Amino acid sequence: MVKFLKEKTDLTRISSVLSLFTLVAFHWPFFRLVLGNIEGGFNGVLITGGLGVLMFALNFLIYYLVLFLGRFVGKCILAFTFIGNAISLYFINTYQVLITDKMMGNVFNTRYSEASGFFSWSAVWYLLFLGVVPCIYIFARRFDYGSWKRFFARTGIALAVSLAIALVNMQNWPWIDRNAPKLGSLVMPWSYTVNSVRYYNSVKKQNRKEIPLPDAKIVSDSKDVCVLIIGESARRENFSLYGYGKPTNPLLEKDSVTALIADAAATYTTAGVKAILDHKPSNKLYEILPNYLN
Repeated sequence: MVKFLKEKTDLTRISSVLSLFTLVAFHWPFFRLVLGNIEGGFNGVLITGGLGVLMFALNFLIYYLVLFLGRFVGKCILAFTFIGNAISLYFINTYQVLITDKMMGNVFNTRYSEASGFFSWSAVWYLLFLGVVPCIYIFARRFDYGSWKRFFARTGIALAVSLAIALVNMQNWPWIDRNAPKLGSLVMPWSYTVNSVRYYNSVKKQNRKEIPLPDAKIVSDSKDVCVLIIGESARRENFSLYGYGKPTNPLLEKDSVTALIADAAATYTTAGVKAILDHKPSNKLYEILPNYLN
């Protein structure tokens, strides 16, 4: 073991091992989605195999670039991505989420008191075996980084393979384009890194000036009180008030609460609250309804 750790390993081998591990360990939800949305036959094999080779080549390219140019900093960057991959995979498998820019918005707007409710031993095992173990491997091994000549040769080969796979699957690009939003949300580590940037770009756009609400019209002389109770989103199918088998709402059932059938405008909190407070269905940035109270 000591000899194994002291020996320098070629960066090509390290990048290949890490790329293969990333492909196998973190992307079976991705390929499950692919296999569930393609037809059988040679074309299906071409799409599935092509995507696998393409992901391996691109991950190899990025890992090689980051480690060769970053050295110790590159190791830290890759360690961060493996931790992120493990956490993302846990939430994808456990809660069937897609790592989109909207989902990353939920992550950045979640308090510790809320996030701690997702703790489980399954999450710990995901983090240890798929996150910490690769990190130990990265920092324990000594790398032979090689020359610039080898660097350009390896990266050139990876780019050439990626381009060749893209050209071979040219007739399948319409299928990939149709499924790109879901496929992209399951690709590690690009799903949460790219979508984090997309989320913060959307936040910057939201800082623009709001569109004023239309003038309010008083249509009745009666004094009414409207109470909005806005809580966290939850699935109706898991409420015993709606017929779920387990007693998930014991206190509400004790008080004989009547549950009305209602559908949310979105499956995540930020968009759901926006829909509640908008004066009409719109993607534009209007003032919220409570501003009428001013």
